[in-house]
Amino acid sequence: MTPLWALTRRLATRLTVLSVPFALAAGAAAQQKQPSIEELLKRLLREQQDQQTVAGGGTIKVVRIRGGTGANVELEVQLTGVTQPARAKLEVTLYNLRLQTLEGVSVTHDPVPAGDSTVGVQVTYTGSGSVATSAARVALIDSSSGKAWSRFRMALTRQLSGTGAETGAAPGQTGERAAQIFDLTPEPVGDTAGAGAAIRPGLVRAPVAPVAAGAARVHPTVAATPVTGGAERLHPVVAAIPIVDLYGLASQASWSSTAGALPFNAPDNDVRGFVRPLGRATLIDGATYESVLETHPSWIAYGSIQGSYQLTIPASATRFVSKVGLLAGASSSDGVVVKVVLRGAGAIHMVATRQIRPSDGVVELSGNIPESWRGRPVTLELRVGAGVSARQDWLTWVAPAIR
Repeated sequence: MTPLWALTRRLATRLTVLSVPFALAAGAAAQQKQPSIEELLKRLLREQQDQQTVAGGGTIKVVRIRGGTGANVELEVQLTGVTQPARAKLEVTLYNLRLQTLEGVSVTHDPVPAGDSTVGVQVTYTGSGSVATSAARVALIDSSSGKAWSRFRMALTRQLSGTGAETGAAPGQTGERAAQIFDLTPEPVGDTAGAGAAIRPGLVRAPVAPVAAGAARVHPTVAATPVTGGAERLHPVVAAIPIVDLYGLASQASWSSTAGALPFNAPDNDVRGFVRPLGRATLIDGATYESVLETHPSWIAYGSIQGSYQLTIPASATRFVSKVGLLAGASSSDGVVVKVVLRGAGAIHMVATRQIRPSDGVVELSGNIPESWRGRPVTLELRVGAGVSARQDWLTWVAPAIR
């Protein structure tokens, strides 16, 4: 198949997807202006070249969101096989809700060592006003040539308050755009400048509504249609904005197991049990999800693990929601029991509980939050209990949140 024919087919597929009503894009999302043919073609051309990198130097294995407030976003970049640390640097590009490159972004990061490592990165929006982001692209760059050794794209929904002076409407929050002329010339392979946020073939990103400054946001908000030809599937995640983002707050929770207190993000061979923010991961149903939090109980019969969140449930919150399931390859697990529990003022309330086996795949776990528990400080616990064996009890929570 010629490149031109392949590109034409992908454009036709993209237009077909846009013409079909999509349940997750109902309501306010239905009022969003659909991209023009020129814009779609430009994105496809950029996507075609953006997947190519220069061999050697190192690879970005995964990028995780550590936190951040105001104008800042803190990332954690896991690198493998870095061979030229003196020339290595990390660049981050942010995109607004229209998937346009966000101007006024500065990046600082820890030194990049040789071999395998995890590097902290701080991204700061230096523009004016407030802006909502939709995605980010992290690139490992050869500083000598400006070419990219590796790139990693991810959903990143944040409301950033710029460090610059306020000068009217915030970027990305204005009304209709003025007419534009699109340059359809692809960028050179390996060049990192100005590449747009690529969308995987067969994927349609659900529009994200702006959120008040300081409100918690779910990191990945992606809707997907089936992908053929062996391509990675990014599984749909409900596109509602959480009031309390439990994935993003996991590092602030207190984690413990049958063996006692646990550190956050410990190695996956810790026999005491462990909790790890995986970001993007493939689960036992073969689909790839975002905002995946792995919680493995102690490696003993009927071992357990739990995370305790100290928080105040907003008065408008009504329920806990999450997808739960085992990681890919966990076919030897004999199943676990998951529970979501509220504690406060000497009372206990079971929000949700379910047994999860490999044959269950990935399921929805949800439960109502009674009105008497809203608007006051509580302890919310995510619990996982092993059965007779804790073998391969790789239980994950996908985008856990209170809405």
